Amino acid sequence: MTQFEFLDVLFGNESVLEPHAQLYQRLLAGDPGEATDHAEEILEEQYLVEFYGKVAVPRRTGPGQGV
Repeated sequence: MTQFEFLDVLFGNESVLEPHAQLYQRLLAGDPGEATDHAEEILEEQYLVEFYGKVAVPRRTGPGQGV
């Protein structure tokens, strides 16, 4: 990581959160409108079942977190 690479995150347009974390963050912030807009953007590129599987209801995996 270069010395000024953090500026890309601060001033860039790319989200630093994964889609499921971004949706969860918007819901926790009490911003259902933004959460809905985010979901609609994702649904323009993915099928509904993919949205549920990858974003709305992400599967927890790892030790002690059964499927």
